[in-house]
Amino acid sequence: MLAYFKKPLQSKKAKTLAAIALVLTIVGATPTTTLAAQTTGTTYWSAFSYSYKGLAIPIPKGQLVHIINASQDYVMWDGADFASAAPLCETMMVFTYGNGTKTITGDLHKGCSLGGVWKYALNKKMPEGKACAELWVNATYGANVAKGAKMVTKQCHTIHTKPNLWW
Repeated sequence: MLAYFKKPLQSKKAKTLAAIALVLTIVGATPTTTLAAQTTGTTYWSAFSYSYKGLAIPIPKGQLVHIINASQDYVMWDGADFASAAPLCETMMVFTYGNGTKTITGDLHKGCSLGGVWKYALNKKMPEGKACAELWVNATYGANVAKGAKMVTKQCHTIHTKPNLWW
């Protein structure tokens, strides 16, 4: 054992400083700086079916992963990917911010696949509130999803303007 651990704190000043340091550590009194952070969320979906070009397609299960890299309400990038036990067709990711007040429609992935990835550099402030990634099938390119499109699932985070609270 090292020598400086052998003796307990004896002076009143040393005990007071140690107590202050402990309190500051517990309440998190650290300098307020804006740091970039990344948050990841995963949502699993259970069985469902949908119709694609007249065929009924059963989907047993899958998952959606949503990642945001941001600093408070300034979002550097937002991304999502899915993995499915059966093919999803004409997939599109729709990103919403501020409880749905702002929408970014991702690229349409034509055809059918067991997985897909979307990632967009935003580098701007986004509205405070829920930030979601919605996975759609039977989608068409454009601001609105097509009639007959079906939202498979969505995964959300919350953006706050206060430091270290957005995830």
